[in-house]
Amino acid sequence: MKKIYLLTSTVFFLTLGICEAQFKDLYDFKGTSATQGSVPNGDLTISGSIMYGMTSTGGSNNQGNIFSINIDGTGYTDILNFNGTNGSLPNGDLTLSGSVLYGMTSKGGANGEGLIFSVNTDGTGYKNLLDFNGTNGSNPNGSLILSAGVLYGMTAGNVNPNVGNVFLINTDGTGFKDLIDFKIGGPAIYAEAPMGSLILSGSILYGMASLGGVNDEGTVFSIHTDGTGYTDILDFNGTNGAHPQGSLILSGNVLYGMTENGGGNSDGNVFSVHTDGTGYADLLQFTGTNGANPYGSLILVGNVLYGITTNGGINTDGNIFSIHTDGTGYQDLVDFNGANGASPMGSLTLSGNVLYGMASTGYANPNYWYGNVFSLSGVTGVVEQNSLTDLGMNVFPNPASANSSVHCSVTSKTQTQAQLCIVDLLGRTVTVETIQLTTGLNTTELTVSSLTNGTYLLRITSTDGGFMQSKLVIE
Repeated sequence: MKKIYLLTSTVFFLTLGICEAQFKDLYDFKGTSATQGSVPNGDLTISGSIMYGMTSTGGSNNQGNIFSINIDGTGYTDILNFNGTNGSLPNGDLTLSGSVLYGMTSKGGANGEGLIFSVNTDGTGYKNLLDFNGTNGSNPNGSLILSAGVLYGMTAGNVNPNVGNVFLINTDGTGFKDLIDFKIGGPAIYAEAPMGSLILSGSILYGMASLGGVNDEGTVFSIHTDGTGYTDILDFNGTNGAHPQGSLILSGNVLYGMTENGGGNSDGNVFSVHTDGTGYADLLQFTGTNGANPYGSLILVGNVLYGITTNGGINTDGNIFSIHTDGTGYQDLVDFNGANGASPMGSLTLSGNVLYGMASTGYANPNYWYGNVFSLSGVTGVVEQNSLTDLGMNVFPNPASANSSVHCSVTSKTQTQAQLCIVDLLGRTVTVETIQLTTGLNTTELTVSSLTNGTYLLRITSTDGGFMQSKLVIE
């Protein structure tokens, strides 16, 4: 059983921002060749100094590929070329466990309706875990999440055509279970056509659908991992957003997300809502000038949300932005212009103080328009004091693999409640535990035996806004 020791001694409220940000074009895709891909539509998955990703077209068969690249832009490696039989047109990102990558393609496979696959990071050991056939789902556009040997995902079409389902499957391809089928013309609470990915907190999955709900503008929903307890958390109505294409992130009991359309300008918005459906807040309405039509998801660092829009910005090619979780402090960090990329359709990934991402089209060479991999450095912390001035965090040992415990020391508060969260580098909450902090030394055992090896963010958030974050490596 893998656990960690967390030693805490001083507290801060940490907000993160971009200070002296530097944008860098790390790698330019060049289209159809044996060592290239083009038009990446998903996110990067980072392990140590290596990033893994997929392109939706290009490669030796012009049906997309899986690649790896060092975080400094060197060492591009073509891991797998899709050929139709082994999948085609991937639109999501990869899930890494040890040396195995898991993913989905929206097309290809035995029935042409997409599949679930696994492949080693060195390109060997490809396995077709499941062919979608319409009855068990079809045309997935998102990604898989992994918990305790089980993969959870969604498709955009299934037995009730073109509306999608939620499913689970073991990492060896056994145990497929259709958890829920969305329904065209079904009860108003039902979602339709999910285009993003799920997030998991405890035994509850949260997701968004681009259509369905009371107004047929999309929904935010939750469902238990056994397929019970479907809940319609939020119905989009145009004014509060419409047609989300990405995924949610969770911090405490608050969900954050973006919609592609809707809002006051029909260009989409950034929103938050509590997991019980209360407390909806419209944090930012895109206007075109400040971005438009996001397809990806947000990433949370401290109390700052970072995201990408597909259109809008100064050059109408999309932009990278940040905004505080209370809706203040919007910053336009980078405007895409074709030469530095254009029309990003994924999300950002954080490693250290650097954000990484991909643009779907554009790059510096005007003879190509196939997209690129980029970085934005300079993510730094700004310390602001709050009432918990004497709580802090230090992770030891790190990397962690032995039995450990969490030690918190508090002197200025008689009692306060906090949440201890483990978050992956895509901003998805993996585990959440509520802890009570009292004056003196507090000890809590944190079990991470169900987590796969890799890098995570460990966060403590108190009820009065106290926040601290540290990197956690599990091996």
